[in-house]
Amino acid sequence: MKSKVEEKLDKEFEKLGVKPRVYHFTKGVAPFRAISIVEDCQLAGNKRGWNNTRRALDNVFEREYLWMHKCCPATRFIRGLALMHIYGVAICDRRDQFNRQRGRIIAKGRLLKHLKENDRR
Repeated sequence: MKSKVEEKLDKEFEKLGVKPRVYHFTKGVAPFRAISIVEDCQLAGNKRGWNNTRRALDNVFEREYLWMHKCCPATRFIRGLALMHIYGVAICDRRDQFNRQRGRIIAKGRLLKHLKENDRR
C-alpha cells in the first residue's frame, strides 16, 4: 500500500513522463544495512537493469573502500554513485531498521529533485 507522499511523488513522475524502477540491495553492502535505488528506466536509453546496477554498486564500493570506513561513508557513496549517473539513492545505516517503503520514498524524492534541477538549467 502506497502512502500519500509516495502517491504524490508518482504523480510528479507522471507529469515529467518518467517511469521509475526501484531496486533494494541488502546483501553485500558492507558498511550499510541496505541500499534503495530508484532509476528512470527511460532516461537516455537507460537499459541498466538490476544486474548492471549491482555492478555499478560494486564498482563504487571498490573505488571508495578505503574511505568508507573512516568518515561519512554514506555521503561518499552517494557522490560515487552520482558519478555513475545514479541519483535516486537511499541508504539505511547498519544501526537502523530497514524499511522498503521508507527507502523507496527517500530515493524517489532524491531522483525527482535531481530531475527538476536539471530541467531548470
